[in-house]
Amino acid sequence: NNKSLQFIDNQHLVIAAQGAIMIWDLENGGVTDRLRLSSKMYSPRAITWSESTQILAFSTGASGSSVKLVRIVDNSFGPIEECPGFQGVPGDLQFSRDGLYLAATGDREGVFIREVSTGKAAGELPTEDIVRDLELFGEQQLLVAGAKISLWTFLDEQKLSELDNPDIGGQVTGQVMTRVAGGIA
Repeated sequence: NNKSLQFIDNQHLVIAAQGAIMIWDLENGGVTDRLRLSSKMYSPRAITWSESTQILAFSTGASGSSVKLVRIVDNSFGPIEECPGFQGVPGDLQFSRDGLYLAATGDREGVFIREVSTGKAAGELPTEDIVRDLELFGEQQLLVAGAKISLWTFLDEQKLSELDNPDIGGQVTGQVMTRVAGGIA
């Protein structure tokens, strides 16, 4: 599992590659900025973008905090900051619409939500298996794909529904990849 592409607007794409994260200008066909990580061994495992705060979150497994934050202004990276409160190396990340909360999957079961500024626990969705993908849609609906597919209203423990199709996990992952590939083309 590796989510390594993220649109930050209609003209720019963030690409996580071996040892770096780059901003790619789709119109000009070139890199506008490159954020080098401490080692090529630390390839970003997951990235997500908050349009409302202009912050990119990513996980690498590098020493220190397992989730890092970087503001992107004028197609350039700002300084890297740590996002406290996460453990392990999240396989997927997803901001809330307002950018104040960050959901993460882990190397164990469940989805964990933290306040971005403090790292304070804001919610948890227990699951029976490792979660592979998170997708935000609508105002605050979070699609959680693992052994089961769950639709969860972000930060509302009472609003959870599960889908019964046992093969839907692969179908959803395929649809997400098709959507990304179509956007690049």
